[in-house]
Amino acid sequence: QVQKKALFTHSVHLQQILQYIKDKDFVSNTLNNIDFPAEDDKFQEKETKRNKYKIADVVLDTPYIKMNISNVPSIQNKQILRGLILNNVVVSMPYQFNNNNYLRAVIALKIDQLSPHMFSSCYNLEYIKLKCLTLSNGLLKIENNIKTIPACCFFNHHTHITHIQLNKVQVVEDSAFFYCSKLQFVDGPQVTHVHNQSFSTCIQLRDFNFPNLCYFGYYAFNELSLVKKISISSQFRFKMKNREFFKCTQLTFVYLKSVTSLGVQSFASCPNLRGCIFSSAELVEKSCFQDCSKLVWVEAPIVKAVLSNSFTDCKTLNRIWFDSNFIYEKDSFLGCRALNRKAKLDKRKYHRITGQYKKICKYVHYLTGIGKIQTD
Repeated sequence: QVQKKALFTHSVHLQQILQYIKDKDFVSNTLNNIDFPAEDDKFQEKETKRNKYKIADVVLDTPYIKMNISNVPSIQNKQILRGLILNNVVVSMPYQFNNNNYLRAVIALKIDQLSPHMFSSCYNLEYIKLKCLTLSNGLLKIENNIKTIPACCFFNHHTHITHIQLNKVQVVEDSAFFYCSKLQFVDGPQVTHVHNQSFSTCIQLRDFNFPNLCYFGYYAFNELSLVKKISISSQFRFKMKNREFFKCTQLTFVYLKSVTSLGVQSFASCPNLRGCIFSSAELVEKSCFQDCSKLVWVEAPIVKAVLSNSFTDCKTLNRIWFDSNFIYEKDSFLGCRALNRKAKLDKRKYHRITGQYKKICKYVHYLTGIGKIQTD
């Protein structure tokens, strides 16, 4: 009990910091200050003038192909292919343009849906013009009719996607943007579900806006090297599962309003993480904050259980705000030097004060013959 009292000791300074964080834009979910690039309306015209597109079959080794037929099979693994114009293709299909490493431009103005692996491993694709989306000047803009980004649709190494506008998209499926190495900003005002590895290892991702998010998949945002703040104030209550923000090396602050359970290693190995606010969390799973060596404080006022190794090696952790009756395991705070040191100091202070109180009670009893010496 003494140790728990030590853990819940508030300082006025930290309370002011927390209030400042809540009042300011640390907990905002917008990208209002980010200038998204404008679409290059003349790219298609310049592309067709600059390169000689020939009416040909995809089986031929032709770098620039134009096709007027509607029934075109998937076009994969064409190392010489640079540009593709499909005037009458309407239907999308899985792996439709998969693994064309040197493909630069795709124009298919009648395709109005996306498919799994549709543009996966197209490393050099810089221009896409479909009825349902546009990629131009680094901006990937999804039209309003698209509600779901299929699995692995832009999987692996799209070096020309820097900004994404998801507009009416609600679901981003598994690995949809996995390892888009140049991606910097994502705006998804209506996204509710981000599935497994959706934005994993997008090493240049700096910020994202998902105000209505209510589901994280495994590894959804892990290994983001440049993200410094995560703020999601969705009203939908949901649970985290496993390594959602694992190894986000520059992450310093987290605010998640409606998460009810913090998952296994959800924030593990985030060496610069300093503070967290979880308004609705009730459970901290195993190894959740393991190796967050600079973590100083965590505010989660209704947490009732902290499982093993949750805060292992959080060396600078010295303030936590959990439910007053929360339970924890022996190794939950293993290696938390500052926290353990503070608990020991507060315990000594407690014993010193109670010892002085006992002496005073004894003295009063000696002088007056009345009074009861309290030993608790």
